Amino acid sequence: PPPPRRAARPPLPPTTMMRAVVLVASLALASGFVVPQGARSTPTRLHMAKKAASFDGELGVTEPLGFWDPLGFTEGQTPSDPVYLRRRAVEFKHGRIAMLAITGYLIQELVRLPGFLSFSYAVKFADVPNGLAAIKQVPGLGWLQMIAAVGFLELSALKQDAGAEPGDVGGAVWKRYDADTRAAKLNIELNNGRLAMIAIMGLMVQDAVSGDAPFDVFALLKV
Repeated sequence: PPPPRRAARPPLPPTTMMRAVVLVASLALASGFVVPQGARSTPTRLHMAKKAASFDGELGVTEPLGFWDPLGFTEGQTPSDPVYLRRRAVEFKHGRIAMLAITGYLIQELVRLPGFLSFSYAVKFADVPNGLAAIKQVPGLGWLQMIAAVGFLELSALKQDAGAEPGDVGGAVWKRYDADTRAAKLNIELNNGRLAMIAIMGLMVQDAVSGDAPFDVFALLKV
């Protein structure tokens, strides 16, 4: 008689499969930053050193990485290049948005506004779940209102003027740092924004993969 067939393994749960896919993708991405042994040469190192030296005095150049541009976005540019200045302004903007997003993720775990989000759809603020699940609960007109408000600010009060320094928006309303603390404060803002961009992506990935609230510990503080 033929030998008995081995029972098939049960399929992995969707969450386990998603984590495995994320892990493999992360390893593949990390391998892209490894330079082959034959590609390491003294001229390349000298070229990178010269380019880094021209950006050493720029905001955001902090130890231990110093000037870090592994993908070569600043290739052939100088600190006064319009393309570089625009990217620095975008970095300020995205960092500020990410810091607001992190704050929103924290606050929604503890606080809910009273009343209705939408009278026509009978949706209360208390009915809207935390995290990514809120996307389906907010009516379409609500999203249009938020997009319109952000677009208005982008084209008016928070517009980056061509002659202004990157990140200097808001006209007379926006606070300017004192001259003696300006560089240190802007470096802190840039680095906090960079951390917030990484953090908000991590929170959204955890939310999408596991469906769990990123801050379960905050549930203990609710009254």
